[in-house]
Amino acid sequence: MLDVTFNEDASRKRKDNEAENFNMLLKSTIALLANDKTPKFSKKRKRLQAALDLEYRENLLGF
Repeated sequence: MLDVTFNEDASRKRKDNEAENFNMLLKSTIALLANDKTPKFSKKRKRLQAALDLEYRENLLGF
């Protein structure tokens, strides 16, 4: 799922704990997107919507 949504296989993070730390952030993001029940879009589409729409992003984060 991480590869489909975030294209993780193409990631160049290899130094120290970079890849592991970033992986935890991505998994948290996936969980936020999965818990969102408002629009019935794919996770990739929800991610784009959150990047473009401040109101939607605040709703995801619980502000």
